[in-house]
Amino acid sequence: MKKTKTPPKTRTLTPKSSVRSKKISRRFDKKNTAAAAKKSSRQRSTKPAVPKSNRLLARVRDLEATIHDLNSLLKSTEIAVLFLDRDLRIRRFTPAVRDLLPIEESDTGKSLVQIARKFSDRDLINDVRAVLKNITPFDAEVVSNSGRAYVRRALPYRSSGNRIDGVVVTFIDITRLKLAETALRTSEERHRLILEGVAEYAILILDQDGRFVTWSKSAERILGFSQQEALGEPLELIYTEEDRRERTMHKELQQARDNQSITEERWHLRKDGSRFWGTGVFSALYDEMNRLYGFVKVLRDNTDRKIVEEALHKAKTDAENANSAKDHFLANISHELRTPLSATLLWAKLLSAQEDASPQQLKEGLEAIEKSAKEQQALIEDLVDTSRMVAGKLRLQPKEIAFIPLVQSALEVVRSAAAEKGVVLDEALDPKVGVVRADPMRMKQVLGNLLTNAVKFTPPSGRVTLAVERQGDQIEIRVSDTGQGISKEFLSRVFDRFTQADPSGVRHTGGLGLGLSIARQLVEMHGGLISAKSDGLAKGSVFTVRLPFPEIISTKAALPPQPRKVPSLKGLQVLLVEDVEETRKALIAVLTEAGANVIPADSAQHALEEFNRVRADLILSDIGLGKISGHELIQQIRQWEKARKTPPLPALALTAYADEKNRAMALASGFQQILVKPVDPVVLLTTLLALHATR
Repeated sequence: MKKTKTPPKTRTLTPKSSVRSKKISRRFDKKNTAAAAKKSSRQRSTKPAVPKSNRLLARVRDLEATIHDLNSLLKSTEIAVLFLDRDLRIRRFTPAVRDLLPIEESDTGKSLVQIARKFSDRDLINDVRAVLKNITPFDAEVVSNSGRAYVRRALPYRSSGNRIDGVVVTFIDITRLKLAETALRTSEERHRLILEGVAEYAILILDQDGRFVTWSKSAERILGFSQQEALGEPLELIYTEEDRRERTMHKELQQARDNQSITEERWHLRKDGSRFWGTGVFSALYDEMNRLYGFVKVLRDNTDRKIVEEALHKAKTDAENANSAKDHFLANISHELRTPLSATLLWAKLLSAQEDASPQQLKEGLEAIEKSAKEQQALIEDLVDTSRMVAGKLRLQPKEIAFIPLVQSALEVVRSAAAEKGVVLDEALDPKVGVVRADPMRMKQVLGNLLTNAVKFTPPSGRVTLAVERQGDQIEIRVSDTGQGISKEFLSRVFDRFTQADPSGVRHTGGLGLGLSIARQLVEMHGGLISAKSDGLAKGSVFTVRLPFPEIISTKAALPPQPRKVPSLKGLQVLLVEDVEETRKALIAVLTEAGANVIPADSAQHALEEFNRVRADLILSDIGLGKISGHELIQQIRQWEKARKTPPLPALALTAYADEKNRAMALASGFQQILVKPVDPVVLLTTLLALHATR
């Protein structure tokens, strides 16, 4: 009986069973797809088989190509590579190795130990052996003979069977890296030094308008303003009043914009009002878009350097002026000494050539010679006084004097010169001046210098006025003239030594330019003041002296100078020692005219002979006598007197050396008194007579 199949029962699928059926369907599709792919693969692989020999040949060719590529790489690379076997024999190397090791192609197969003595890298052999022994890489820094730096790296060389067959040594050039490191260290050191030294600099940052936005500690130390006081303030805060008026800040800002950076040197102002000389750089700040966003000012206090520079400049200027003044002085003194000397020589030759010269001509000649000699004497005395003042050796000898008579005597000295030139000399003397305490000789010198100067620079028909007035405990002396006046530029230097207003080479007046300088020194030594005033050239001048001379009630005041009488040396024996014949003859004439019996000697030896032959009453001796000086002469005479216990013979020394040292030496040698040449005859005779009276 045939069984019939009954159809499956249909079943309604819920949503969950529907999802499961979809998954089953997808699995079925994948399985069919994989089967189809496998079948297709079997169909493709059904190709003819390649012979085994051909495959081996292809592999050999690939290996040759690889070896060729490797050789090309080794030859072309700039990296130094050295291949060694286990016995340290050279297997191969790149050309760059030759810059480090002295090896050639012919060294291939040789042991590295054989050529190691040529290496500068003496640790190479030991390091390679350590790598073979420890099977660990080893790095070291080495330097080639050319000075280049390398990292030497030694690594074990493994074969395909992972067997150690040798060592590979590579040298990597790190010279640039080392240079960069050195440059970096240098830069860091430089910045460190800058930062350490920044205490000397005030670093100031400003905005676009020139107002402070940062304020460093060094700025506070240098300028005195705190950060709170400075921030937001304009740059003018540290500028002087003059720079503010000149709008210097705005000019600097613009210059920095135009030039990006400027250097500056000027006086700056601190908080306490003191000034300092600031130097530095002022720069504009720009961003990456070249937009201005502010300024930086680096400032340093260089006041000390400025002071030194100014002192050096002043010293240089003073030295140049002094040198110029010296040259001018030497030319001037040559002129001033030659002028009276020329007149003296001319008159002397004229009178000596004329045996029958008239009394009038003889008188004129002698007066001219005397005048020239006095002019030379005055020049020499001015030089000596100036030397003493500079050395601080000039001493006053104050005494009670009637001041007006002293002024009148000074007037008399210049009256003849004024009359000769046609200058009117006026006087206005206050009788209430009275008696004062002063050095009469030096005060007369002050008055004489001022009056002589006024007459000298006043043209004919001009007027010079001397006025003396008491003002309480002071005396005011005014010397005014209607002369050529003083320029404004010269007025501040009118009392300087060796200074004259005459243009160089156009001298209208004589003198050394010492008179006013000496007058100022003498006035100041008396505790007074002297000043000059002039409204300019051709407008005259006024010199005013104020002296602290209170009136003294005294009966001991000096009387006005009286006419001098020539002292008499009648009957006195005078031993005269002078080696210059002309001077000796003149002194013989003066002494003989005074009635003395003169015993002349032209040397110290001659004087000793005369001293032993004739018993003199007085000795008059020059100091400079040649081989044996006047000092030695008087010492020998004093020793002779001491040995015989006789009283010392009065001795007067004559010398052209006017300094205190020679005066002291003369007195210490045995002279009782000393006179400086040229000597006034009356003074000479008076001194000799006074010495004789002390015997």
